[in-house]
Amino acid sequence: MGGELKGLMSLSSESDVAWELVESIRSRLTVSELNNAYVNLGIGEFGTVIETLITVVVREQLTVPETLMGTLETWRALHHPDGPLSGRLMHQLAQCRQHGDSRCGA
Repeated sequence: MGGELKGLMSLSSESDVAWELVESIRSRLTVSELNNAYVNLGIGEFGTVIETLITVVVREQLTVPETLMGTLETWRALHHPDGPLSGRLMHQLAQCRQHGDSRCGA
């Protein structure tokens, strides 16, 4: 991973990524999921929030803004280079977006 990725990630911290993801899908989260996200944000478990919400996005076949997709890819590359689960989840999310599945959220 080159300096380009590190430079991109420095523009938005891991906490910013987590908060942006919560805000982009908050209306589609259960009360429990939202509460858990806010608790984890409050204690600085930003990676946990991101991973959990990516799982929700895939499970519910939601979409996120294109710019956030790029940021999530960068986050995954920087923080989970050996995380095949993260890669599979991001691939599923991209497939949902690409195929315009009617079950995907806005």
